[in-house]
Amino acid sequence: MLLVFIKMDPSKGLCIGIYVKTCSSWWTIGARGKRREDSPKNFAWNYTYIGKGSRGDVTILPTLVVNNGQYRGKLENGVVLKAICSGFEEKTEPAACLSDGVETNECLENNGGCWHDKSANVTACKDTFRGRVCECPLVDGVQFKGDGYTSCVECKKLADVHFSLI
Repeated sequence: MLLVFIKMDPSKGLCIGIYVKTCSSWWTIGARGKRREDSPKNFAWNYTYIGKGSRGDVTILPTLVVNNGQYRGKLENGVVLKAICSGFEEKTEPAACLSDGVETNECLENNGGCWHDKSANVTACKDTFRGRVCECPLVDGVQFKGDGYTSCVECKKLADVHFSLI
């Protein structure tokens, strides 16, 4: 039997570690894939979850805990990755969360309803794990300004603006 804990810091977009419990001992799989067995720090971290907190004890194994909440669903790669990706704030998710097998790119159809310039092939649509956001883009050092939905206007580079004193 196997118990898996995934501890993440969504504000920094980092997976701090994946903690795995077997029947006989605790194993920690670190960010670099190295395993350390039975360290006091790992025991202290893992035992904080037993019999405490609002989520209750885990009684069905194998199970998965993501961001201190028990995941309920299939234990398949794509489904578990979606659960992990849902812990990130909008626009902070890693590239793995934006892959085709994990989410649907809503910018592909009608530019997600966002502003776009067909002649310059520029769009305000930015794909995210939860959907899309409409933000005026930065293209070749030129920032576009506007609401992102109906208009984005090209602003000149500061280096191209010449000032004269009268």
